[in-house]
Amino acid sequence: MKTDYVIDDSMVGQTIGPKDGFLVSVTMTTAPKGYVVPDWNPGTRRWTSGYLQLRATGDSQNIYCANPHQWGYLSNFLVGNQSLGYDGDLRVVCCPKGAVFSLTLSDVPIDRTLPADTASIGASLLATIMREAAEREAAALKR
Repeated sequence: MKTDYVIDDSMVGQTIGPKDGFLVSVTMTTAPKGYVVPDWNPGTRRWTSGYLQLRATGDSQNIYCANPHQWGYLSNFLVGNQSLGYDGDLRVVCCPKGAVFSLTLSDVPIDRTLPADTASIGASLLATIMREAAEREAAALKR
């Protein structure tokens, strides 16, 4: 079963989601208000500011760790349609001050197969993009 969570800096240190679950998606819904200077604590192997860092209690590596300023504010869709497994409870290790993220977790891997008509949808979209580009180029040549 998929479950959605909203994560912000008030949840640092808390565990969420099903035990031994899967990270399905991460979306930044609200960007930090300004640049947050990243600070790393080498003793605990964790960021204390600037990064969204998620690590399961049974894992030695992060399941997700990134600085939202590296993505740019045009890219708020960070992980999508995945089944990133983790052991134990998922802990919010760090979250940039002022940022809000939407996470989807699942207790079982998700089906990542694409619908049968996906190829035709992609081909149609590509044809539309190519046609519009050709029309813009023709209009520019007429000027």
